[in-house]
Amino acid sequence: MSETPMPDRRDLIRQKVYVGGQKLYLDVGLRPDGTVGEIWITVEKTGSELRSLIDELARVSSKLLQHGCGLEEFAQGWLGMKGSPSGTVQGDPRIKFATSLRDYIARHLLIYHCGRGDLSHGQPLTTEEENGEQD
Repeated sequence: MSETPMPDRRDLIRQKVYVGGQKLYLDVGLRPDGTVGEIWITVEKTGSELRSLIDELARVSSKLLQHGCGLEEFAQGWLGMKGSPSGTVQGDPRIKFATSLRDYIARHLLIYHCGRGDLSHGQPLTTEEENGEQD
């Protein structure tokens, strides 16, 4: 697979949530065609080991996307993963509970970027979101 690098200037969607009381920022970088091309994850108040693992997860995910791996393919693998923190999600109207940070990230990517409204706990998706289109 050849790499399709992200443009130097791109649109970005930032989601701030709390998962089990842990603040999480999920940044999704979009290609000019509106598809997801990179992911950045920031978790506040974490130890250096957890932070480095989260950073590596985002880096590898972005590389997979830029080398042609489908978003739904790898996000589906994180769905339902258990870990700490977990619990109630605050700040996302469509996701009310997550079994881990990876589970939240997977649900977010699948719901908002792959049209997987069946995974939503809250408001139904609009027709555009259901078709994987951006606002």
